[in-house]
Amino acid sequence: MPKELKQGDTVNAIFRRYGNHHITGIVNEVSHNQHGLDGYWVSIKVKEFKDKQDSFYHTFKNLVDTGTYNVLCPIADVWKDGDVQ
Repeated sequence: MPKELKQGDTVNAIFRRYGNHHITGIVNEVSHNQHGLDGYWVSIKVKEFKDKQDSFYHTFKNLVDTGTYNVLCPIADVWKDGDVQ
């Protein structure tokens, strides 16, 4: 695996659906060539949107606050604190 990520790690990521959304969350799963997607992908439970003015933050705020909003990001867009993006 290109990066040392495991379930439960706290990470930063860029979720690129309908724009670039910078998030912080917890790794649920790291998968390779699964879910109909090629390459390495990381399932992340979103804990925070970095930009509170982000349109996704306002749309999904309730789900983020209850810890029930998950996103799937390519591993290249995911990093731990201290890692270089």
